[in-house]
Amino acid sequence: MEDCCIWVWEARQLTTVYAADQRNPYVYAHTSPDLANLVERLQRLLQSSPDGNQTVVKIIAPDDDYWPLPWYLRKCAKIGWYSTLPQDPYGQIMIVSSRLDARLDEKGTHLMAGIYQLRPQVFLELYVELNLWKAYLVRNPPKPD
Repeated sequence: MEDCCIWVWEARQLTTVYAADQRNPYVYAHTSPDLANLVERLQRLLQSSPDGNQTVVKIIAPDDDYWPLPWYLRKCAKIGWYSTLPQDPYGQIMIVSSRLDARLDEKGTHLMAGIYQLRPQVFLELYVELNLWKAYLVRNPPKPD
């Protein structure tokens, strides 16, 4: 009977008090609501591209830590998935884990168009080719504050 009480107490602690605590080995880290912002921007970028769903998109994240992006980008015909920074990381659109410290905008051909939270403490950087970014801005002008 005593063992049962300990299990009940532990189950309660893990599912209530420590439900979202990183020290909990059973915690499920939900996708951040910020991912919807990234997906919306990606869809608008693809609509702004003359190549549409044929736009070259590269996703680069250690340990393949990019789920659920494969679901959202399933219509993209020219997409690459990488666990490490490839020899040629450049595409029209790149989504790169901030853990890689890629700095793909230093060359001057691309710009970092945002940082988005995938999950708690997991961030993705969005890089866009300059000409595509200009086409995006024509189609989606910034709203005045």
